[in-house]
Amino acid sequence: MTIKVQKIGNSLGVHLPKKITDLLSLTKGSIVEIEQSENGILIKPTQIESLESLLSQITPENSHTLVEHGDSVGKEII
Repeated sequence: MTIKVQKIGNSLGVHLPKKITDLLSLTKGSIVEIEQSENGILIKPTQIESLESLLSQITPENSHTLVEHGDSVGKEII
């Protein structure tokens, strides 16, 4: 498949054909990863981890300790 590179704002870009976006379940706002490869450019979909998934990875070993900064001086405690 051949696609023309176009000017989009101050950048260059390509429009992904509907056949490909449907196949990869890409929609407006989807996040993709772009890598330079030995043979050219690789564009692949990526998944953003949910907050719940990220929080579930916190363990006592990788958790930071509380850092005290002294008494409250403003409206920190409401």
